[in-house]
Amino acid sequence: MTLSDAQIRKAKTPAKPVKLNDGGGLYLLLKPTGGKLWRMDYAFYGKRKTLSIGSYPDIGLAEAREFRGEARKLLAQDIDPCTERKEQKAARLARSAHTFEALAAAWFEWWKQCGGKRQTPIADPDKAWARLESYVFPWLSGVPVADITPHMVLVGLREHVEAVGKLDTLRKVKSYISMIVRYAIREKKIDARDPCPSLRGAFKTGADVIPLRGNAA
Repeated sequence: MTLSDAQIRKAKTPAKPVKLNDGGGLYLLLKPTGGKLWRMDYAFYGKRKTLSIGSYPDIGLAEAREFRGEARKLLAQDIDPCTERKEQKAARLARSAHTFEALAAAWFEWWKQCGGKRQTPIADPDKAWARLESYVFPWLSGVPVADITPHMVLVGLREHVEAVGKLDTLRKVKSYISMIVRYAIREKKIDARDPCPSLRGAFKTGADVIPLRGNAA
């Protein structure tokens, strides 16, 4: 017997935990506290394990069955669904921690402490940061650096910098974006590519993607 939406909705709060089975290891755990939790029991190399899927009604019956189907596919590939889920969660947390603004801040501190001794791409770091705050953070701050694409940078700079005639500023902030991404790659914080080189020649004359050299501010 499999579950139905009507059966789940009508299920009363039990005096002790009760399982409503849907087959294939999937069941809805009814808690005395009123909670309805989706779980899936399975065996991996002879060890009994339980995958926590989520709560009802946040996750409906159809979606819970989709989770079961995906878990079965993983098991068929000799992959533990619980381990896979933990790794995916860790990857999401890492990506969210490595947003452009977060890595820009790390790059900025590195440059002030030792980066300026190794290279001199900017004469005034504080002015560079102010430019990032004004022209880049409004549209790129919360984006994970690993997700930044050349097209994203192209559209952002065209709409927020080139459109207001700030061609010299565009060249500079574009270089800062490149520096930040390359810093993140070099420090092994992300696995990505610098999106800037492929945009050479994409902007108006005077705003090409040219790395800052010497004491340019």
